[in-house]
Amino acid sequence: MAWFSDGGSVLLLFLTAIPVGVFAVIIGASQFVSIPIFQLFFPQMSLGGIIGNLRIGNMVRDAVALIPVRHDVRLRSMLKFIVAVCAGSVIGTVGIADVPQTFLLPILLFAVAITEAAPWISRHMHRHALVFALLLTGIYYGVIGAGGSVITMAFLRVHFPRDEQIHSVRVHMLLLELLAFIVSVGAFAVAGEIDWAVSIVWGAGAVIGGFIGGKLLRHIGKTSPASQKFWMRAVAAIAIAVSAWRVLR
Repeated sequence: MAWFSDGGSVLLLFLTAIPVGVFAVIIGASQFVSIPIFQLFFPQMSLGGIIGNLRIGNMVRDAVALIPVRHDVRLRSMLKFIVAVCAGSVIGTVGIADVPQTFLLPILLFAVAITEAAPWISRHMHRHALVFALLLTGIYYGVIGAGGSVITMAFLRVHFPRDEQIHSVRVHMLLLELLAFIVSVGAFAVAGEIDWAVSIVWGAGAVIGGFIGGKLLRHIGKTSPASQKFWMRAVAAIAIAVSAWRVLR
């Protein structure tokens, strides 16, 4: 890509990714921040290209976060959920691989709606419906994934309902999300939507930001659910505004 020969653009993309990585760790739902940034950097890139190139940083960040807690993973009991999420991720990825950016606005509106509704849905869900719910979550990860961790954690509370199992919810959310991203990256790569130069530069900045965010989180404490929801809604509104502006201009 021509932008890669411009050292200033590469540096700006890298530096922009760092605060996004910080935001991802402290607040979550970083896709709502990343997507409008990529729209501004790469106005001609397809929707699949935007989502696919963001996946590398997401994948590495989740892998790094999972390493310290890998011994807490209950792989055998999660197998059917893993299959459901990975299958859904392939379906979602294939569905948007070559879709233009104009489709991003309705997808973002859907993303906000499903993120808001997931906790309510999980409270009224029967355990037997969980596999199907995670299949749909996998499709959502493949399509956009913004706020996917919130959705996955809400559904996993059905499988881990006790308060003392919150740690297990977080660990297995990371596992499912990481596997969904790995499968999605593979599918986007096969479709030719990954620009590895873009992905590596963005991913490197995001990982550094994630490391800084982890350090900050130890000092400022866990973000309250109310604050998290406020910031998620704020950045989602910005992402929707940018997408609407690009469609209407």
